[in-house]
Parts: sequence; C-alpha cells; structure tokens
Amino acid sequence: MKGRHWETYASEHIEEEFPRRLADVIRTEETEEAIIYNRTPVNISQKNTESLRMGAVHKKTLAPPNRKTAQKSSDVTRSRYIPQIPSKTQHLMRKTLKHLRKDDSVLREDELLATFWDFGGQFIYYATHQIFHSRDAIYLLVFDLTKNLEDVIIDYDFPDRKEKMKNSLLFWANSIEAFAGNNEDHKPTIILVGTHRDEFTGDLDQKFEEVICLFSDTTVKNHIYEKWFAIAAMDMDDIQIDALRETIFKIGKESAGKRKLPAKWIPLENAILEVSHKDILKFQNIIELDETNDFPIRDENEIKDFLKYHHGKGTLVYFDEVGLKDFVVINPQFLINAFRCISTPKLFCRWNFTLEPELKKVTKSAILGKELLTSIWSNAKIRNCKHHKDTLLLFLERHRILAEMLKMDEATGKVFPLGKYLIPIMLKTPSVYSKKVINLFLDGKQCSKIILGLEFKSDVILSTVYEKVTAACLGKWPPIEYKGERLVFKNICFYEIDPSHAGMVVVKDKAIELTGIYLCSKTEDDGTACDYFRRYIEMVISEEFQKFYESKSDDQYNKYLRCNHSEHNGIGSRGVRYIEPLKNCGTVSCPDFSNHSFEFRTAMKEWFLEQNLSKMHVSLMRRLTEQDLNKIAQAIGDNWQLLGISLGLTSNELQHVKYDTQNEGLATSIFYMLNKWKQKYPEKDNVQILKNVMEESSEAVSINWDKIRNILDFDIHK
Repeated sequence: MKGRHWETYASEHIEEEFPRRLADVIRTEETEEAIIYNRTPVNISQKNTESLRMGAVHKKTLAPPNRKTAQKSSDVTRSRYIPQIPSKTQHLMRKTLKHLRKDDSVLREDELLATFWDFGGQFIYYATHQIFHSRDAIYLLVFDLTKNLEDVIIDYDFPDRKEKMKNSLLFWANSIEAFAGNNEDHKPTIILVGTHRDEFTGDLDQKFEEVICLFSDTTVKNHIYEKWFAIAAMDMDDIQIDALRETIFKIGKESAGKRKLPAKWIPLENAILEVSHKDILKFQNIIELDETNDFPIRDENEIKDFLKYHHGKGTLVYFDEVGLKDFVVINPQFLINAFRCISTPKLFCRWNFTLEPELKKVTKSAILGKELLTSIWSNAKIRNCKHHKDTLLLFLERHRILAEMLKMDEATGKVFPLGKYLIPIMLKTPSVYSKKVINLFLDGKQCSKIILGLEFKSDVILSTVYEKVTAACLGKWPPIEYKGERLVFKNICFYEIDPSHAGMVVVKDKAIELTGIYLCSKTEDDGTACDYFRRYIEMVISEEFQKFYESKSDDQYNKYLRCNHSEHNGIGSRGVRYIEPLKNCGTVSCPDFSNHSFEFRTAMKEWFLEQNLSKMHVSLMRRLTEQDLNKIAQAIGDNWQLLGISLGLTSNELQHVKYDTQNEGLATSIFYMLNKWKQKYPEKDNVQILKNVMEESSEAVSINWDKIRNILDFDIHK
C-alpha cells in the first residue's frame, strides 16, 4: 500500500514479506536499543549493516527505514559466509540481505502492509463477526446510495428475514463501537462509503447527512470519519476510489509503529504460514515449529503472547483456557466456512436428497444432530472439516456461535450432553401455542420478588448479546422442556439451574431481564441460585465486551429492578427502579405506585449475595495455578498491598513488586504479589487459605466478589 497505489500481495509471494520486515528491523534505530538474543557477531553484508539480531524489536506496522543504520562507517569487513548459523537461517538472511541491497524492495516511509476482511452482510454471519473485530482496524461501512434508509433489504439466504437499511447501518456501526471501541479515543475509525454513485441522481451531501444523523445521539459518531466517499465501484478511473485509498493509507500510517514486537516472532509467523493449509494445529505443534527455527522463542509463555497478539489481529484464533489451549486455529476463515455449512446447509447439500427432511427440521428447530453435522461437513467438501470436527465444535462453542444441548438426570441432579447442537441465531419467536405453554409452565409457580434488568445503551446490539448469552447458558444448564415444548426462543429462554430452581431470560425493550423461578414449593431461600444465575450471565456479557479492551462490563448497561409482586400477574410492574439511586434507601414503593412496597436491601439479597463467601460452602484445598492467580489478580483493586501484608509479605517485598511492575498495570502488580506469596509460603499454597485471608481483608481491600465467586464456581464445576 503506497498512497493511492495498492498492490495485491499474491499468496505465492507472501513469504517475501518476512525478509522484508527483517530488513526493515535492521534499518531502524530500534535495533540499537534491542536486547540481543544471540550474541554471536554475524557479518551479513558488504554494505556495513548491523548484525541481524533475532532479539531485535519489530513494529506492529512498518516504520520508516532509517538510512543511518544502513550506512555506518566502513569498519566491518566483508564475510564470505555466515558463521555458526544453520542453513535455514542462512536462507532467510540471504533473502534479507537481498532486500537490504535493493533499496526499493524494503518497505519505506510511504508504504504500508494491510490485511483486508470482507464481512458477510447476511444476518447469519453476524454471530461470527467478533472473531475479526479489532480496535486497530479501519472499517468501511458500505451502502447503496440508490436505496432509501426506509427501504427493506432482503436476505437472500433467508428470504423471510427483512430489515430496513437504516437498521442495518445502525447494527453495524453500534456493533463496532460496542465490541471494539472504548471511551478513551476514537478508535476504530469508521469510513462511510456510498456505492452506485453513477446511478444516484440526488444530493450527495444531503444523502450522507441523513446517514450521519442516524448516529447523532450516540457515541458511535465519535468513530465516524470526517470525510465520506461516494464511488462508482465499476469505474476503475473513479478519482473517489483513489481518494478513499489515500485516506485509508493516511489513517493506517498515523497508527503505524505504535507497538513494538520481538523480531524473533517473525520466523515463527513465517513457519505457521507455511503450514496454513492444515487449518488447525495443536499447541505442541506450534512449539515444534518454533524449535525448527534457528532463533526459536522457546519460552511457552512468550509463545502464548505471540498467539494472543495474532488472535487480537484476527490472523489466528487461540484461547488460553481449559479445553481449548491445546489447539490453535491458524486459518480463521476455516471457522467461518465450517459455520456457513451448518447455518446454510441447503447451499452445500442441495443434491443430497436423503438429507432434505433433516435439513428442514434444522431450519425449523435450530437444532442440529451430530450425525447430520458430520454428513453436512462431508458433503460440503471443505478441506479438513471432517478431520477437525471435534475441535471445530469446541471453538464454535467458545465463540458462542452454537451450543451443545444438555439434559439433567433427575435422580442425581447432574447434567449430561445430548449430542445435539443449537444455533441461537436461527431461533424463532414463540408461536401462539408456545406462548400458551409458557403461561402454563409459569402458572402457580413462585418467582423472584424482583426482576433484574440489564438495560443496554443501544438496542441494536441487543439481539447479538442475547444470542451469545443463550449459547453460553445452554452450554451450562439444560433448557426447560414442558408439555413436549422446549422453552428456548428468539426472545425468551428458560433454564433448569438445579432441581429446585429455574431461570428465565427475556428480551424487553433495550434490556435483558432475569427472573428466578422456584420449581418446588418455596421455602426459605438464601438467594444462591439467583446470584449464581445473574453472575454467570454478567460474566458472559463482560467477556464479549472486553475482548479488545479493559473496561467495566457494566459500562455497557445499567441495572434496574422491576417489581414482581403477585398483583402484577407474573409479568412485573410496568415501571422500573434503577439500582444506583436506591443504594442508600430502605423501603421502596412499587414503580407503578401500587399498594405495596419492597425493602431494597432484602430485595437485592435475592440477586446479590453478601461480600463474604460463607454461603457457598466451598472447601478448596488444591494448590493454586498461575492461571488461578491471574484471574484472582483481576478481581482485586485498591489497597492490594494490605492484602499482601495479611498474607505475610513484608513492606520491603511489596515495594519491590510495585517497583518491578510499575509500568505493567495494576493486575500485573497484584499477580506478582500473589506469586511471591505462593513461592514464600508453599505450605499455605491452596485456594481455601487465600480465600480466607481475602475475606478477612475485605473491609480494607477492594475486591470484586462476583469475579471471585465465578472463579470458585468454575473450579467446582470443572
């Protein structure tokens, strides 16, 4: 990319990118400040360049080359060979040397490399978009100038789904802002691009002003680029296309070079690219690939950092979590292709008439059996789908694109998988009959006194959030089945939390509302089930919004209470009370001003347990892992040093921790503090002791008990 002049990087020449980038490292002044990984002096050029040092720093986007580095005084003698360097590195160095000698082959100040992703516009692909969202991306929001904002757009894969163009634009922009933006800056940038300019006869300024006005009362406007573009896409001589290219280049160049990365990551990136046709690798394969390089990373934690960085860029998919950390999707498009097969199976199995009856059931129920899934992937003839079937399912479940159905054993209370998968985005609204079944199920059952609402800033992303919550909940609890009807729908779901409690999730206006349901005659209840239900759903929402940036999950929504007194006939009050203004209140009137009230603190205990963990009856005597400490560190805040004192660390030790991590962030400081305690007192290294000390310190130390409970619950159910 060079201003308005762009070139496609052909796949057969992609390997040339890596020596070009290494050449760029050598040409920059950063190599003078980098840590040398291999201290053996290596003379690589008659042009007196520095030795190629694989510990050098490389920038995330390419920096301008510096001539000073490449033209030092001639005190380096010419070498006829590269000493102590194996053949693989010699090959890479020769290519790098070639680029150093050929000035015009090294990426310069006016050049940039970029990767392009074309997001599927059909609604079925909405569930996959977050795989590729990035704060460092530049988004082109493209629309047809000849269409009015009120015009209905038909989804040709699902003709019964119709949406106005303005709603589609709102969804895209709000989705980008909600999942990849934050309140600190205007990243990522959204550029408005109107197509079919050659067919448009109206006023362009007025047309774009109408689109911009859609976002006038939202924070999305902070991301909209100041200049818009109207193009005739079929006219290659259109000067507006050149102007758009120059703008993309300008924005990309402004953010280039802001992050430094180790140059020794480049060979591993190259090695992974060479086997990208395998689509999915085991983590052990990545370690082995690294070892084949002559300057390997070797450190597993740094390899994980490498994978997480590329995960954030969307160039691969990796989760350092139980069940997934052993696999790396090195071709993210593979996940999309696999999902496309199961979400639009008719496109791939149109000539297999034996599957036709089953495919119709999928469209109606949104449920897919494992055998049918295997048949679809086999018929689709997409490379590696059948071979990686089980791993694919793990990743699709983790992205909350689908969920394996569960059933509870009534005798033991344990859940087991059914071997069937539900795709939330394909769910339908309840029919008239289904609504009657829902009413029959609720009839006579006692529910929570309060309905808890999570009201989002934007209602256009609500469906996406609900689908993610649905997939996550279905992967944890069985859905309620009543009178032959599975109570899982597009806007309302019921889950069996335990043999005595169920939970209901409803989409209402701009909110997701939670209601606890007592399956047995209600006795004295301590709120554990409702608290567990609420915490899990808030954790899921938090994870979806925090993929790209650190932020409080409730930045995206406000909590409110809806009175659920029996006078409201099970649907709750029309009005609501927001929680924040009520924190110092005692008795609160019904939002509808009916002749009843509720005691605020008592009502809150139904959904929010007290700050200690005594009600969990948890005894965890196992040793703490680094992953445990990392999670716990993120749940601790102000006055964390006091917790360190309570754990037995000295003030001097805590000062050393604070000094050593002063530029790393609060969570890192706390992690190292906990790790120092773990090493100093190995005999006290267990979850129970740390939990007890945290409870004792809770009055002085800021602790997010929701996060702590989530960590303990995860351990219990693991």
